[in-house]
Amino acid sequence: MENQKNQIEEFERLTGTSIEIKNGKPYYSGSLYLRGTGITSLPEGLTVGGYLDLEGCKGITSLPEGLTVGGSLGLRGTGITSLPEGLTVGGYLGLRGTGITSLPEGLTVGGSLDLEGCTGITSLPEGLTVGGNLYLRGTGITSLPEGLTVGGNLYLRGTGITSAENVRRELTAEQRRIIAKQKDIVPVWEWNGKTYIKIDGIFSIVDSHKGNVWHVHQIGSNKKSFIVSDGEGHYAHGDTLQEARADLIYKINDRDTTVYKRMSLDDELTFEEAIAAYRTITGACSAGTRDYIENRLPKPHKEKYTIREIIELTRGEYKSETFKQFFNSK
Repeated sequence: MENQKNQIEEFERLTGTSIEIKNGKPYYSGSLYLRGTGITSLPEGLTVGGYLDLEGCKGITSLPEGLTVGGSLGLRGTGITSLPEGLTVGGYLGLRGTGITSLPEGLTVGGSLDLEGCTGITSLPEGLTVGGNLYLRGTGITSLPEGLTVGGNLYLRGTGITSAENVRRELTAEQRRIIAKQKDIVPVWEWNGKTYIKIDGIFSIVDSHKGNVWHVHQIGSNKKSFIVSDGEGHYAHGDTLQEARADLIYKINDRDTTVYKRMSLDDELTFEEAIAAYRTITGACSAGTRDYIENRLPKPHKEKYTIREIIELTRGEYKSETFKQFFNSK
């Protein structure tokens, strides 16, 4: 415990970020951007609710066992050459530009796994699960292991891999449950006596909270709304509690994207069809989609949009990369 206390104190001194203790382990509910901090280590057993950005932290040569990251983990430019057992990443794991030479057994990545240019990696561990895309260009991998599951696209160009027949392309119910649990770290911040929450890319101030229901209002607005969760990593907004719960049901049920898989970048959708396509492919909530349409989509709205236009118009919006990658846009 004394060693953990010293680690936390040193971390807080170098980063100016306060860490709390939850269930005996260091915990930070938001995102940590640690570029340029001079940090050389992380507290053992650390949980980060949002993103953990360590890019350019050359003094970081290892990660602590039991590290849990609810969002994405960026390690480009660090001195890390291996990943610890028990690493949990709910979002994107970017290893491009690192000296990583192997991945731990049983690794599950909720988002995409980017190994492009990792020449020291010559094999993948059995049982690797990637919820998003898997990028392998420039690695030394020549074959894929049994039990590999990739929920998104598999990028093999520039490798010696000749067959991907043994890759499972559909996540099992158990794999989906594990990924959902990884992401089920509520992104909440306490600052200046107020509580803030970020769901679906929307920052809100929490007015009250009970169980899996938050009564909130967006920053800079007095408009009240609700956020609900199923306790398995899914959240949804609504102007009323009933709307939020209905939207949550929409998000957690399987969404059939078959009709969109045959479309090209030049195919057109009506305004209403474009909204439905974006929500179906990305899982974006109705409140976030409505906020974008009302406040950031250029007006007047067109009657029809091509897929290419939708990609450009939603650039930088919540889950825009998911929509773009669905259509394999470069």
